[in-house]
Amino acid sequence: MSRPLPHALLKQLVTEFGAPPVLAIALSGSAARQADDQFSDLDLVCYVPASAPTREWLGYRDDRLVSIDHQHVEARLHDLTDPEGAVRAVRPLQRLVPLHDPDGVVERLRQTALDFRWASVAGQGRAYAARTVTHQAEVVQKLLGGLAYGQSSRVWSAATELVNAMTVCIAVWHGVLVDSGNTYAQQVWSFVGEQSTWTRSFRSATGLDEATTLTQRAWSALALYTETAQRVAPALGGPDAEVVARVIERVGAVRTRLVPQQAHE
Repeated sequence: MSRPLPHALLKQLVTEFGAPPVLAIALSGSAARQADDQFSDLDLVCYVPASAPTREWLGYRDDRLVSIDHQHVEARLHDLTDPEGAVRAVRPLQRLVPLHDPDGVVERLRQTALDFRWASVAGQGRAYAARTVTHQAEVVQKLLGGLAYGQSSRVWSAATELVNAMTVCIAVWHGVLVDSGNTYAQQVWSFVGEQSTWTRSFRSATGLDEATTLTQRAWSALALYTETAQRVAPALGGPDAEVVARVIERVGAVRTRLVPQQAHE
C-alpha cells in the first residue's frame, strides 16, 4: 500500500533545491506511481537548462531517504526518440507529479510522453535488437571460455551481462514500456508469456525458480541468448546473421563437450 505523500517535506525540498538554474521540480519513482512502501526512497527530479551541470544528491530527511537528480530537459526529450531510452523513460515521464513548474516544463514533458507512440521508433527498435544480439556474441564467447576453463568470476560476469542485455533486447524488440526497474523483468515475462521457453530460460538463468549452480545458470543464460536470437532473426541480415549463427553453433559444440563432465557441478 502506498504511503501518504509527505507534503511538508516536499515543500521544504522544493524551497531548498528550487533556486536557479533549476527550471522545475517533479516527483518521480514509486511515490509518483503511488506504489511506495516503507523501504522506498523519495525520488525528485530537478530539470535544468542544457548549459547547467547535472548532479545527484542523496540523503535522509525526516527519516526518509531522498534522491534528487538534476537532469537536462533535452536529454529526456531525446529518450523519446530512441527505442532503448523510450522503453525506460515513457512511463516514468507520463507519471511525473509537478511540485514546482512555473513555466510548464514538467507538464510539457509529461504531455509529450503521453503522446508517444511506439510506431515512431519501432524501426530503430528492430535495428537495436539485431545489433544487440550480434554484439553479444562476444559475451557468449567469454561465457563459453569461463565454462571451459572453470573461471567462475568470468562465468558470473558474462552470464549476468548476457541476461541483462537479452532482457533489454526483448523489451525493445516488442516495445514493452517499463513502469520501473522493479517491474522490468516481470513485464517482459508477461509480454512473451509466463510459460514461454524464453521466460523459463530467464528464470533458470537468474536462479528464481530453484536452487541452481553457477554452471547451470550459465547454460540457461546461453539458452536465453539462443531464444532471443530466434525472436529477432527477421531483423538479422548478411554478416550479422552469420555471426549469430556461428556463435550459436559454437554454444552447441561446447555444450556437447562440457555438459557431461559438468553435470555433477
